[in-house]
Amino acid sequence: MVLYSVSTKQTVWLIYAIAAHAAVDFPAALWQALHFNIFIVEALLLGVAAVSVIFIKRSRAMFESLDG
Repeated sequence: MVLYSVSTKQTVWLIYAIAAHAAVDFPAALWQALHFNIFIVEALLLGVAAVSVIFIKRSRAMFESLDG
């Protein structure tokens, strides 16, 4: 997302990248601060991973359009 933000000069993608980073860090911080159930934390991280894989698959077209 950061690469796309820099190459297209769209700062909104930088904000998305920061939000995605926070989404990855949030479950770990939640577990550390509140001693949340580790299985819930792992389920949240699994959800983040699934969304990441979907985004990676779909973002290939964005980068192919930059080549031309």
